[in-house]
Amino acid sequence: MSQKSFRTSQLWFQYMDMLDILRRCIKAERTGNWDLHLQTVKDMLPFLAASGHNLYVNSSRVYLQQMQNLKTTHPDVLAFLQSSYHVIRRSDKFWAGLSSDLVIEQVLMRSLKTHAELGIKILKSIDGQKIDECSFKRKEQAIILSAKSAIKVDDDVITVDSQLLFQRFLAASNGIYEDQSEIFTYELGSHQSTRGTVTA
Repeated sequence: MSQKSFRTSQLWFQYMDMLDILRRCIKAERTGNWDLHLQTVKDMLPFLAASGHNLYVNSSRVYLQQMQNLKTTHPDVLAFLQSSYHVIRRSDKFWAGLSSDLVIEQVLMRSLKTHAELGIKILKSIDGQKIDECSFKRKEQAIILSAKSAIKVDDDVITVDSQLLFQRFLAASNGIYEDQSEIFTYELGSHQSTRGTVTA
């Protein structure tokens, strides 16, 4: 008798299939593999439909149809996507691809959520103005972390790579702390905060 004939076995095999799809999906995004990306979206459809995510099912089917038609409708766009340009990269590392929606959520949406009141104030100030008369003053805009690329310590300007700093903290805390989140309760800086002035 096959193991798949038992209900518990079926559940575990289905769970492993779902994990395999997720692993391949992450690999497709991280490596910029366009064909694998489309295949994993297609493989997700039965699970999305079964779990009642109807909007995802409908939009994914339309998306797949449009992408599969690129060969005849827009071959130049297809070639662009197949060259790993359907993901966003912040570095040249092989495993550094990020989904566009993830980057939008991390960068744009976080900024909008954090600085919503400031944004509302700016929008009110341009109400009733023509598009070519609108001016956005830098002093009225939020200062985001990515804009602060260096700190000044005494007379020295030190460049800060926040991603590298984060990675080093993770590597250094591995095996030292049971809960690695403890290390992030301290200020992330290589110099005392009282000595440093942030510069743009």
